[in-house]
Amino acid sequence: GWLLSNASWHAIFLINLPIGILALLLVIFFLPAGKRKQGIHLDLAGALLSPAAFTLLIYGIHRLGNTALTNPVTALCFLAGGVALISFVVIELRETAPLMALSAFKSFRFTRGITVSWLNQIVLFGATLLVPLFLQTAKGFSSLHAGEMMAPQALAAFIGMIIGGRLFDRWGIRAAAVPGIGTMAIGAAFLTQITIHTTTLQLLSMIALLGFGQGLTMMQISTYNISQAPQAVVSRITPLINSAMQIVNSMAVVILTNALSHNMHTEMKSATMTDMKAHIISAYGTTFMLPLGILVASWLLAWTLTTAKKTA
Repeated sequence: GWLLSNASWHAIFLINLPIGILALLLVIFFLPAGKRKQGIHLDLAGALLSPAAFTLLIYGIHRLGNTALTNPVTALCFLAGGVALISFVVIELRETAPLMALSAFKSFRFTRGITVSWLNQIVLFGATLLVPLFLQTAKGFSSLHAGEMMAPQALAAFIGMIIGGRLFDRWGIRAAAVPGIGTMAIGAAFLTQITIHTTTLQLLSMIALLGFGQGLTMMQISTYNISQAPQAVVSRITPLINSAMQIVNSMAVVILTNALSHNMHTEMKSATMTDMKAHIISAYGTTFMLPLGILVASWLLAWTLTTAKKTA
């Protein structure tokens, strides 16, 4: 927000350049060189198919916001992306040193846990996008003020993380995940009811609920997922989780912005100059129904999470 208010939107991307250079220098001078393991090779096919598959599928989803599935380019994106994704999965399951340890999904506990993580991530990343956008377009906040409004989410997440860690250590994953996701769902439910009369204090409370639920849940779910992965691939779980989260983040942006665009278009059909703002706010409220539905599904799935010892 500060960068947008005092510089330009280009600065959001340019600031990553010096940070990236600094990180590279730290890696070169401070990280010790690892020993090369014999028999380990680069999974070239996986490295090529993975970005191709997800780029095509995400672009196809993006195009659905403006075109029909029967559009040749959109259809081709889904077809080519689907073929690339299937090929990637087949190759990774057969590869002796796969780029992603997809065999971890043979563990039903791991699969359920990471699915909960994905669903929660869609909501959290989507809320990080939608809430500041709502504050600027519907409430007239500056980018800096909108950024400041997100501070309660971070503070509440910090508090929730402390409490969630203790709940997880004492009673297991469900003790943290079920109330955590439930709290996020309550926050999302309130966001679906926003109107032109919603106060700043009410918005801050809704944002804080999302953050507190996030703190109760996210780190605990990540720890649970690693602990439930098969022992044979546990050392490669972190790259799998991180890569999958990046893909989920991209899909969250595409899905929720498409939903917002559709709802905006629907609301504008009946809007007049006198009630334009109310219709814009209504479009956001309708869009938040999607994160709420995702959280309900995640909350129900969280009840099935159980703990077991690692298996080979």
